[in-house]
Amino acid sequence: MNDIEQLIAEHRGGQLLVDTNLLILCLVGRTNPRRIEAFERTSAFAIADYEILEILIAQFKRIVTTPHILTEVSNLAGKLARPELRRLRELLRDWIGTTLEIFEPSSGVVTDVAFTNFGLADAAITSLCSRAGLLLLTADVNLYGAVTNRGFPAINFKQIQALNQIC
Repeated sequence: MNDIEQLIAEHRGGQLLVDTNLLILCLVGRTNPRRIEAFERTSAFAIADYEILEILIAQFKRIVTTPHILTEVSNLAGKLARPELRRLRELLRDWIGTTLEIFEPSSGVVTDVAFTNFGLADAAITSLCSRAGLLLLTADVNLYGAVTNRGFPAINFKQIQALNQIC
């Protein structure tokens, strides 16, 4: 069992925090999988990545998010064409209805060194990851490093992509 499989096994049925870029991938994939490689915000991913992401998400009892992540997703997805954007926002509304949204006050987040290094949304994620039982799933190598360097569990989706290409 590799490190990623072990983390998933340890947290399966628990709480998963999905970072902005992966949430956009999930929603764009649910809207129109063929758009993944053509849309600027998801062009680094393939349909196979979306399929793997869906399988990963399904293994967790509760998906956790923050207002910061949701705002970024809503804003970054705004470059989709109208019919797809409308559908994506419907899916985002449904996502919001099924997740646990945890607010990390910005006044506290900006006092953490992570704010200076990564900005508000990622600093809020770093802060939230200090909660027990929460696993971060991100494609952001720098955020992954910041969280794991603090001793909190995280999965770097880029490692999953690399494993998938090897297998």
